Amino acid sequence: MQEYLVTIFGNNDNRSIRLGYLNGSMVSVKLVEGQVCNDTELRFLFAFAANYVQEADLLANNGRTLKVKFKVQIMATDLSFKAFWDAYGYKVGNKAATEKLWNALNEDEKHQCLAGTKRYNQFIARNYQQQKAYAETFLRQERWKNEYNV
Repeated sequence: MQEYLVTIFGNNDNRSIRLGYLNGSMVSVKLVEGQVCNDTELRFLFAFAANYVQEADLLANNGRTLKVKFKVQIMATDLSFKAFWDAYGYKVGNKAATEKLWNALNEDEKHQCLAGTKRYNQFIARNYQQQKAYAETFLRQERWKNEYNV
Protein backbone atom coordinates (compact mmCIF):
# COMPACT_ATOMS: atom_id res chain seq x y z
CA MET A 1 0.00 0.00 0.00
CA GLN A 2 1.27 3.48 -0.88
CA GLU A 3 0.43 6.24 1.57
CA TYR A 4 0.29 9.99 1.08
CA LEU A 5 0.11 12.82 3.57
CA VAL A 6 -2.13 15.65 2.40
CA THR A 7 -1.74 18.86 4.37
CA ILE A 8 -4.50 21.43 3.89
CA PHE A 9 -3.54 24.92 4.99
CA GLY A 10 -6.45 26.78 6.59
CA ASN A 11 -6.78 30.33 7.82
CA ASN A 12 -6.50 29.40 11.49
CA ASP A 13 -4.91 25.96 11.44
CA ASN A 14 -3.63 23.16 9.24
CA ARG A 15 -5.06 19.71 8.75
CA SER A 16 -3.01 16.66 7.87
CA ILE A 17 -4.81 13.69 6.39
CA ARG A 18 -3.19 10.36 5.62
CA LEU A 19 -4.53 8.54 2.56
CA GLY A 20 -3.71 4.94 1.68
CA TYR A 21 -3.98 3.59 -1.87
CA LEU A 22 -3.85 -0.01 -3.04
CA ASN A 23 -3.89 -0.77 -6.76
CA GLY A 24 -5.12 2.75 -7.55
CA SER A 25 -8.03 2.72 -5.10
CA MET A 26 -8.17 4.60 -1.83
CA VAL A 27 -8.45 2.11 1.02
CA SER A 28 -7.79 4.24 4.11
CA VAL A 29 -8.23 7.79 5.40
CA LYS A 30 -6.92 9.05 8.74
CA LEU A 31 -6.98 12.54 10.23
CA VAL A 32 -3.45 12.98 11.58
CA GLU A 33 -3.47 16.55 12.81
CA GLY A 34 -5.94 19.40 13.13
CA GLN A 35 -9.71 19.78 13.18
CA VAL A 36 -12.26 18.08 10.96
CA CYS A 37 -12.31 19.64 7.49
CA ASN A 38 -14.84 22.29 6.48
CA ASP A 39 -17.16 21.82 3.44
CA THR A 40 -14.73 23.37 0.91
CA GLU A 41 -11.87 21.25 2.16
CA LEU A 42 -14.01 18.09 2.10
CA ARG A 43 -15.02 18.79 -1.52
CA PHE A 44 -11.34 19.23 -2.35
CA LEU A 45 -10.41 16.02 -0.53
CA PHE A 46 -13.03 14.00 -2.41
CA ALA A 47 -11.88 15.51 -5.71
CA PHE A 48 -8.35 14.64 -4.65
CA ALA A 49 -9.32 11.03 -3.95
CA ALA A 50 -11.34 10.75 -7.15
CA ASN A 51 -8.48 12.03 -9.31
CA TYR A 52 -5.92 9.81 -7.59
CA VAL A 53 -2.92 11.38 -5.98
CA GLN A 54 -0.45 10.84 -8.82
CA GLU A 55 -2.32 13.23 -11.13
CA ALA A 56 -0.67 16.35 -9.74
CA ASP A 57 -1.95 18.74 -12.40
CA LEU A 58 -5.57 17.83 -11.75
CA LEU A 59 -5.01 18.17 -8.03
CA ALA A 60 -3.38 21.56 -8.39
CA ASN A 61 -6.30 22.72 -10.54
CA ASN A 62 -8.80 21.44 -7.98
CA GLY A 63 -6.90 23.23 -5.24
CA ARG A 64 -6.97 26.54 -7.12
CA THR A 65 -10.62 26.23 -8.14
CA LEU A 66 -11.74 25.59 -4.57
CA LYS A 67 -9.21 28.08 -3.13
CA VAL A 68 -7.65 25.39 -0.96
CA LYS A 69 -3.92 25.56 -0.28
CA PHE A 70 -2.44 22.09 0.08
CA LYS A 71 0.71 20.02 -0.08
CA VAL A 72 1.04 16.33 -0.95
CA GLN A 73 3.86 14.17 0.35
CA ILE A 74 4.57 10.53 -0.40
CA MET A 75 4.97 8.83 2.95
CA ALA A 76 8.10 6.85 3.69
CA THR A 77 7.76 3.11 3.99
CA ASP A 78 10.92 2.65 6.10
CA LEU A 79 10.43 4.21 9.52
CA SER A 80 13.53 2.75 11.13
CA PHE A 81 16.06 4.83 13.04
CA LYS A 82 18.61 3.97 10.35
CA ALA A 83 16.35 5.55 7.70
CA PHE A 84 16.17 8.77 9.75
CA TRP A 85 19.89 8.74 10.60
CA ASP A 86 20.81 8.31 6.93
CA ALA A 87 18.28 10.91 5.73
CA TYR A 88 19.48 13.46 8.28
CA GLY A 89 23.04 12.99 7.10
CA TYR A 90 24.82 14.86 9.92
CA LYS A 91 26.07 11.89 11.93
CA VAL A 92 27.53 13.60 14.98
CA GLY A 93 26.46 13.80 18.59
CA ASN A 94 24.95 11.16 20.84
CA LYS A 95 23.56 8.49 18.52
CA ALA A 96 22.07 6.41 21.35
CA ALA A 97 20.13 9.40 22.76
CA THR A 98 18.97 10.31 19.26
CA GLU A 99 17.75 6.75 18.66
CA LYS A 100 15.86 6.80 21.97
CA LEU A 101 14.10 10.03 20.93
CA TRP A 102 13.28 8.53 17.51
CA ASN A 103 11.83 5.39 19.08
CA ALA A 104 9.61 7.51 21.35
CA LEU A 105 7.85 9.03 18.30
CA ASN A 106 4.63 7.47 17.07
CA GLU A 107 4.25 6.36 13.44
CA ASP A 108 2.62 9.60 12.25
CA GLU A 109 5.32 11.70 13.91
CA LYS A 110 8.02 9.59 12.23
CA HIS A 111 6.42 10.23 8.83
CA GLN A 112 6.20 13.96 9.53
CA CYS A 113 9.76 14.00 10.86
CA LEU A 114 11.18 12.33 7.75
CA ALA A 115 9.35 14.84 5.55
CA GLY A 116 10.58 17.69 7.76
CA THR A 117 14.13 16.33 7.59
CA LYS A 118 14.06 16.65 3.82
CA ARG A 119 12.85 20.28 4.03
CA TYR A 120 15.44 21.06 6.71
CA ASN A 121 18.27 19.57 4.62
CA GLN A 122 17.18 21.68 1.63
CA PHE A 123 17.04 24.77 3.84
CA ILE A 124 20.55 24.15 5.22
CA ALA A 125 21.90 23.52 1.71
CA ARG A 126 20.57 26.91 0.55
CA ASN A 127 21.62 28.75 3.70
CA TYR A 128 25.20 27.55 3.93
CA GLN A 129 26.00 29.99 6.76
CA GLN A 130 23.37 28.32 8.97
CA GLN A 131 24.93 25.58 11.08
CA LYS A 132 23.06 22.29 11.03
CA ALA A 133 21.70 21.11 14.37
CA TYR A 134 22.70 17.75 15.77
CA ALA A 135 20.06 15.11 15.03
CA GLU A 136 19.32 14.82 18.75
CA THR A 137 18.54 18.56 18.93
CA PHE A 138 16.43 18.33 15.78
CA LEU A 139 14.28 15.63 17.40
CA ARG A 140 14.20 17.03 20.93
CA GLN A 141 13.09 20.48 19.74
CA GLU A 142 10.68 18.99 17.15
CA ARG A 143 12.29 21.10 14.45
CA TRP A 144 10.62 19.03 11.73
CA LYS A 145 7.47 21.01 12.50
CA ASN A 146 9.13 24.28 11.49
CA GLU A 147 8.32 25.85 8.15
CA TYR A 148 11.54 26.17 6.20
CA ASN A 149 11.64 28.42 3.14
CA VAL A 150 12.93 26.08 0.44
